[in-house]
Amino acid sequence: MEFAVSAARWVLGKALASVTDGMLEAWAASAGLGLKMELLYAQGMLDNA
Repeated sequence: MEFAVSAARWVLGKALASVTDGMLEAWAASAGLGLKMELLYAQGMLDNA
């Protein structure tokens, strides 16, 4: 279980790094996706696991 959580954290870290790139973040915001918030929420859930 711990390996799965660690792997998921790594994937989310990579995804968040991409979202914080200005261009992708601007696209996500304009598309109304709330992508960054969803990824941060998922990261918080993993931190509590």
